[in-house]
Amino acid sequence: MSLLDRDLVVFEFGVVDPTVEAYAFQHLPFDIDVAAVSQWSIENRRVGGEGDQRWVLTTYHVTGRQADGSPIDQITLETMILRRTSGLFRIVHMHWSTNDAKFQALSQPGARPNPATPAK
Repeated sequence: MSLLDRDLVVFEFGVVDPTVEAYAFQHLPFDIDVAAVSQWSIENRRVGGEGDQRWVLTTYHVTGRQADGSPIDQITLETMILRRTSGLFRIVHMHWSTNDAKFQALSQPGARPNPATPAK
């Protein structure tokens, strides 16, 4: 979280998290769950920018298994934009997309049961 700028905006699989707080409570838990069960191999990375602005474009091959046992095998595209503030670069924008429609559907708010909510 310390790498995220207070002005962070996240575009993730067709959904916008307009604030760092929205990302922390909506998509970050899903991202942590996926990271725990997957391997991300960098296929391509480009970086650029100058002064107080930088960008990073990365293509990953992501493999693994979801908690339900279904396979993860997809290409994920990532864009990061960073801004230097007080001498430190922090992420002001993240954008992820994938070629896997089923995975995209799982990442939508409300698509997965909330483990903190008791079953009825």
